[in-house]
Amino acid sequence: MKVQSLQNKNGDHPSMQSTQAVWDQPIADVAMTYGQPLAMQGFALLDQGIAKYFPLRKLRCCFAVDTDYVQRKLALLLFPYFHKSWEIDHQNGRGTTPRTNINIPDLYIPTMALLTFILVEGWSLGVHSRFRPEALGSQAVVCLGWQALEMLTIYVALYITAPKTRLDIPELIAYTGYKYVGMSFNVLALLLLGKHGYRLMATWNICAIITFMVRTLRLRILVDVPGDAEAAGKHWRLRIYLVVAVAMSQPVFMIALESLPSV
Repeated sequence: MKVQSLQNKNGDHPSMQSTQAVWDQPIADVAMTYGQPLAMQGFALLDQGIAKYFPLRKLRCCFAVDTDYVQRKLALLLFPYFHKSWEIDHQNGRGTTPRTNINIPDLYIPTMALLTFILVEGWSLGVHSRFRPEALGSQAVVCLGWQALEMLTIYVALYITAPKTRLDIPELIAYTGYKYVGMSFNVLALLLLGKHGYRLMATWNICAIITFMVRTLRLRILVDVPGDAEAAGKHWRLRIYLVVAVAMSQPVFMIALESLPSV
């Protein structure tokens, strides 16, 4: 009876429990001492691997905008012909966020423009008595799918022709997302001004987005051409073709996405 009273419910003797406790505490201390630095090192390596292709810290800067910047950027997207300086000045701490330099790409305007385009397309469907709630989701999926395909194609082309380009993924998303500004105005013109107004607006916005893309991308891609004169000339021509191809592809995506609701 006394032996049984000295045992706990699991059948372990108190002396065995104390011995186990003596061993468990040092093992836990060792695990905390060596395991935590290893875990922190693993997370740091993971962050470096992700930041190499998608700098997450830059996302905060891409949304650092204000009302004045949004107004000036929209004017630049619609009237790029009158803008003189396209350089991004990073000296003396300037040019780190979009609101300090209008030439820095942002993600706020492309995001809001995409949402506006989806809503305006829903309005267009409602005017033609074809609106369905799921149509908005379908339109969003199609736009995001085409955006992903466009991004993948450009990224592969950049990796081949300009591996040391200054462009990163957030900037590519921003530049290729600016077309939704013109697309929103195009659909609004179709609803409010009819086909003639749409054609005029679409022509203007197509010319504007091509001009904007050429003048911005040439300063981001046509730089740091390596190799000797012959190799440099070859890389230079390839990069020029890439800039022109990316700029000319924007109207193609605009027309294709705008025509989807009428299919």
